[in-house]
Amino acid sequence: MGNHVFEQLGRLITESRNPVSEDIDCKNTEEILRIINSQDKAVPDIVATEIPFIARAVDLLVDAFQHGGRLFYIGAGTSGRLGVLDAAECPPTFGTDPEMIQGLSRWSRVDRTQLRSHLCWPVASAAVDKPGM
Repeated sequence: MGNHVFEQLGRLITESRNPVSEDIDCKNTEEILRIINSQDKAVPDIVATEIPFIARAVDLLVDAFQHGGRLFYIGAGTSGRLGVLDAAECPPTFGTDPEMIQGLSRWSRVDRTQLRSHLCWPVASAAVDKPGM
């Protein structure tokens, strides 16, 4: 991957500040909720314009899976943690092999240990409640 790819990624709207919520920390609770709600309302229309590209990505992924391929979520910070969580949910939710979909994240060992301790209860106890909660 050349530097031009990283330059393109850096220009993505998802990697910039949202001017609508720039001063969200100075708002009261109702104003914060209205900002979040207004941004949430925009999501379906934006997704609708991307459906042809999403469909192509899904078709490529299905083809890769049918030929023994795997999916790796790779990220840092919150996006990395969300990829790890999503990958961890695939085996119990969809019955996938744990090797088929994996999450790789650039974060500290402490964070992984903390995450593991939170994830182990649901995995180990299935539908049984965590004692003391």
